[in-house]
Amino acid sequence: MNGNSRELKNIRRRRFDYYAAGFLAPSCAALLYPVLTLFFTAQLKLSPFVVSFFSMLLPVATFLIVQSVGVASDRGVSRPALIAFSLLCGSGACMLLFSYPPVWMLLTLGLVLFAAMGIGFPQTFASAHEFAQRYLDDAMMFTTKLRSIASFAWVGAPPVSFFIATAFSFKTLYALCAALFTASAVYVFVRIPRVPPLASKEEQKNDSSWYKNPKIVFLCLSTMLLFTAFSGYISCMPLFIMSELHLPSWAAGTMYGLSAFLEIPLMFLGARIAGRTGLVRQVAVGGIALAVFLALVPFYISPWMFLVTSPLPALFIANCSNMGMIIFQRLMPSIPGQATSLFLNCTTLGQIVAGALFSLSSLGSYRYVFLASLICCLCGLLCLMFSRIRREDEKPRALLG
Repeated sequence: MNGNSRELKNIRRRRFDYYAAGFLAPSCAALLYPVLTLFFTAQLKLSPFVVSFFSMLLPVATFLIVQSVGVASDRGVSRPALIAFSLLCGSGACMLLFSYPPVWMLLTLGLVLFAAMGIGFPQTFASAHEFAQRYLDDAMMFTTKLRSIASFAWVGAPPVSFFIATAFSFKTLYALCAALFTASAVYVFVRIPRVPPLASKEEQKNDSSWYKNPKIVFLCLSTMLLFTAFSGYISCMPLFIMSELHLPSWAAGTMYGLSAFLEIPLMFLGARIAGRTGLVRQVAVGGIALAVFLALVPFYISPWMFLVTSPLPALFIANCSNMGMIIFQRLMPSIPGQATSLFLNCTTLGQIVAGALFSLSSLGSYRYVFLASLICCLCGLLCLMFSRIRREDEKPRALLG
């Protein structure tokens, strides 16, 4: 009994360590990213072309680095070490910005450091997935709690970031961020467990050929298109509200804040329902909610219309960012690092495509961007339907290793 009691206490401590890591790392990123464009233009005096060029290169570099590291992690490289490395890269990026770097350094060393920061998110959830498979009975709810904690970090950190940068200085902000990144790296390296892989090499080899599986290929296309639609809405909504509709600026900020707040309870609700309806259906519900929202937005004339429908994009994120990731992990259970990285990179590709959609605003209205986003959303739902993922595919697969 004493041995079992100690083991249960250890599992509870490890569960808390994952929750702490799931809050610390996103909080660091949420302090760093919101003011990045402002720092580039106001402090470094970079031209819009350079800022745009950096913004286009970063997702591409992140895609390449994250997927490559995902392959290495499934072959035995320590996930806590990789997460700690990504956090140290975040610390290095902050110190680079603290020094007010020249353009060439920002586009070389800075690009690599910022891209390597992307390693942490998928590796944290891949490690949590392996931990839950081995030690927990409520793996889906554990992942949902961890994902909601990461979302919660983005609710409070951005206002704090703007306050520090404007009330004190950018140097103060980046020094604080560097210290937080470093402390988080130490905590993760010391506290996150190194979970032995459950899968055999043969199972890993089979799952690594995911590009030959039509279900996963269609799922990748669906994820990319759905997040293209969402990123297209995110990129132009504030400009549409203030520049085209001439509504007060608080409407955009309040809507984003309300959506972020609603994501968390909706994630838990979706996880509860998914056991009865299935993961794919929950993702479809999120996609349909986004499609309805994108179809309604061009007709809005009042800020209250945005606020009333703010649960719709929140429902999309709650279902698609959480259930979507779990589907990838369920379809490729022997390679959770690659599975989680693949999901993240599909969303990153969606952000890249959404950048191209933004150019449609040059036609004279941001409504064209919403229309293109709606088309992408509907195509994403069609790809999800064509994937033909069954309830049996969503169930956790027993591993032999």
